[in-house]
Amino acid sequence: MIVGDHGTGKSTLLRELAATLADEMPGGQWVQLTLPEGGSRWHLRETVDNVATVRRLARQTEPGGVLVVDGGEQLPAVYRMWLSIQIKRRGRFCLMTSHASVAGFKTLYQTSLSAELIEELVSELLAHDYPVKAPEHERNVSTEVRRYLEGVDLSDVSNLRDLWDDLYEVVERVTEQ
Repeated sequence: MIVGDHGTGKSTLLRELAATLADEMPGGQWVQLTLPEGGSRWHLRETVDNVATVRRLARQTEPGGVLVVDGGEQLPAVYRMWLSIQIKRRGRFCLMTSHASVAGFKTLYQTSLSAELIEELVSELLAHDYPVKAPEHERNVSTEVRRYLEGVDLSDVSNLRDLWDDLYEVVERVTEQ
C-alpha cells in the first residue's frame, strides 16, 4: 500500500514506479479506479464495475507479476481482503494506493504534505519558462502566485490538488489582463 490523503502524491509516486515495476515484474496489470463526485454516497453500479474490473485484471496478471490498483478505497473492504488472499495464493503481487491502511496489505509508504514541500514544488513550477502572452506576465504570474501563497497557511494544506486549482485561477486571472 501507498497510503495518504487526497492530493498528497500517491498516484504520482505510483506512476514514477510504473516503468521499474514493468521491467522487474513483467506480466502485470494496472487500473485506476474512480467513483463519481457528488451525488449519493453509495455508488453501487460503479462499485460493482470496479470489483469486476479488478477481478478480471487479477486473473490476467501473470505469476510473479504485479497488479497495480490506484484508488483502492473505491473497493469494498471485504473485497480488498479477499483480493489480498487471492493474489498471494496465486503467486502474484498487488500494489495499491488508498487513503487509509487496508487489512491484508502492508503499508510501504505514507505520503504527506509539508509547507516546505509545497514551497519547493511551487518554486520548481515558477522556475520553468511557461508560454505567456507578454513578457511582463512572467513577472506578474510569479508575483501574484507568491502574493496568494502569503495568505495561505501552507501547514494546513492537506490536498495539493485543491491548492493547484486555486493557483491555476490566479495564473489565469493574471494572464488574461
